Amino acid sequence: MHIRRATHADAAAIAHVNVSAWNSTYRGHIPDHVLDAMDVAEYQRRWEQRIASNALVFVAEVDGQVVGYVNGGKERSGNQRYTSEVYSIYVLPEHQRRGIGQALFRAFVQHMHDHHAGLLVWVLASNPARQFYAAIGGQEIGTKQEQLDGAVLDEVGYGWSDVRPLLGDTSTADDSDAR
Repeated sequence: MHIRRATHADAAAIAHVNVSAWNSTYRGHIPDHVLDAMDVAEYQRRWEQRIASNALVFVAEVDGQVVGYVNGGKERSGNQRYTSEVYSIYVLPEHQRRGIGQALFRAFVQHMHDHHAGLLVWVLASNPARQFYAAIGGQEIGTKQEQLDGAVLDEVGYGWSDVRPLLGDTSTADDSDAR
């Protein structure tokens, strides 16, 4: 497995992961017509635009094939405690449960760690992969509702006020100040 910053050439592969993961993860959780309408070519254009705008996107490759991605940046609602946010992270279903999601998450955190203190991610409450965030130390911080094509979706926020443990640093702020 190789994790790297996404390039314009990755847009089609990221779009494929995006659409495939949504269809496998959210079928039965969001309206079928939303999933059925997802078009890889349209998502490719969206990813091309994001990458061209210097969005923070990392991809995971296995045997030269992009099998997952993470996208994020500054926290979008103005939260002062959690100043960075993972907007999306997906791995192709056949490559899940192999540590790829965790490696992608760590790459994002490593990049953002120098710029932002806490980290936030919003997850569909009915998402079966929700336990991933708790398993890597995320604390439930709240809930919210989002609208998607007329459907009301419940989301759960997971937060990390200190991302250092995600990077293998177990010192506390007081310990690091004492050095």
